[in-house]
Amino acid sequence: GKSEQVFCRYVQRWAKDYLRRRLDWTVDEEGGNPSSPRHLASALCPCQYIEEWLRNKPHVQGRDFCPSWSSFLKDRGI
Repeated sequence: GKSEQVFCRYVQRWAKDYLRRRLDWTVDEEGGNPSSPRHLASALCPCQYIEEWLRNKPHVQGRDFCPSWSSFLKDRGI
């Protein structure tokens, strides 16, 4: 289904960042993690990574012919 497609699309990015240790938890001043781990104790799990990625993903209008070109033109006021 749709969730499997989303997972398969982003799991490669998660694996690359995980292997590069970009997803390791940082310990705050009180000695706790900034957010609660779900499936991994040492880093963001794939589902948390995907949720964060989608939350910060720029939204594109469906009518745009080419989102990159539309963004370029919009930035220049055209």
